[in-house]
Amino acid sequence: EYSCPDWAKNGHVNTIVGAVFQNPPPVTYKRERWPTPDHDFVDIDFMDSSTGWSRGIVLLYHGLEGSSTGPLTVREALSLSEAGF
Repeated sequence: EYSCPDWAKNGHVNTIVGAVFQNPPPVTYKRERWPTPDHDFVDIDFMDSSTGWSRGIVLLYHGLEGSSTGPLTVREALSLSEAGF
C-alpha cells in the first residue's frame, strides 16, 4: 500500500510535485470527433488497455482548460490502462 512522504500529505502539494517533477511518456490515443446539435463538436480520445483485455470503460474529464495530453490526464490514463481498463 502506498503512503506518501510526510511533506506531501497535503493533496495540493502531492498534485503539484507530481506535475512539476514527473513527465509521463507520450501516449497514443484514437480520436473520434462527435458533432453536436449546435454545429460544434466534442473530441473523444480512446486508449486501449495495455493488458490485452478490458475490465470496462473509464471516462476521464480534464476540465475546460486541460487536454488529454496534460501530464495528470496522461498519468491517469496510463495507470488505468495498466489496470485493464
